Amino acid sequence: MIGIVAVFTAQSFRALEGYSAAAIAFLVLCITLEFVFSLVSKRLSRGDLSINAKAGTAHAYRFT
Repeated sequence: MIGIVAVFTAQSFRALEGYSAAAIAFLVLCITLEFVFSLVSKRLSRGDLSINAKAGTAHAYRFT
């Protein structure tokens, strides 16, 4: 991502816009991954490792 911003900066001499867009993209990625890993962590702490355990299509295994 930084390489793309560097090329954009070299061509247009607009460093602030490029690095601001990269920072926003990075924040969106981090917040999304934090949300996903939080959901996974909650599921793992319950011991429910299957995707569709409530629907009955997969078995829930508990590792203790």
